[in-house]
Amino acid sequence: MANRNIKRTVLTYSSLADAATWFLCKASSEPSESSYYIMASLVFSAFSFEAALNHVGKRRIKDWEDNGYDGERWEEKVDRIANHLEFVINKGKRPFQTVKWVMNFRNRLAHGRTEERRASDTSPISNGNPFDMPLPKDAYAGWEQCCTIENAKRADEDVFALMLNLFQAAGLTYGEPDLEMDFTETVTRPQPIMPTKKE
Repeated sequence: MANRNIKRTVLTYSSLADAATWFLCKASSEPSESSYYIMASLVFSAFSFEAALNHVGKRRIKDWEDNGYDGERWEEKVDRIANHLEFVINKGKRPFQTVKWVMNFRNRLAHGRTEERRASDTSPISNGNPFDMPLPKDAYAGWEQCCTIENAKRADEDVFALMLNLFQAAGLTYGEPDLEMDFTETVTRPQPIMPTKKE
C-alpha cells in the first residue's frame, strides 16, 4: 500500500506546443490526410502561444488572473508582458508577424462561417471523372488556402521562438519540471523461510 502526496504543475502551453509539432509530423508522413493535420497544427500553435502568455503573465505580473489580464486579447497580453519586462518585440518581422498570422487563422476558424465558393476552369479530365480533378484555388475558402505544410512549419518554428524569447526575458525556464511526489510505503512482506540446518 502506498500513500502518495502529489503536486503537479500542468504546463498547458508545453502540451499544446507538443501537439502542434506532433500534428505537423503527421502531416509530413501522411500526405493523404495532411490538410487535417496541418489545420490542427496551426490551431494548436496558436493555442500554445496564448497559454504561454498566461503562464509568463501569472508568474511575473502581480494578480494577473485577479485583474482579468488572462482574459484580454492576445495582443494586449503581449504588450502588457513586454512593457512589464521592458522587453522590445519587433512587430514588423518574424517571429511576431508569423504569430500574428497564426492567431488570425485561429480566429477565423473559431468564428467560422459557412460560405459558398464559386470557381471555374478548363482542365483535361483525368480518368474520365471530373470529380477526381483538383479544384481550382478560388474554390477553397481563405482559411483552407492557408493550410499548407510551409505555413504550419513556419508557425511551429516562430511561435516556439517567440515563446522562448518571452521566457528568457522573464527569467523563466521553458518546460520546467511538472511533477513532485513523496510517498510512504507500507508493505507486509512474508517472513523468509530460513533453511533448516542439516544435522
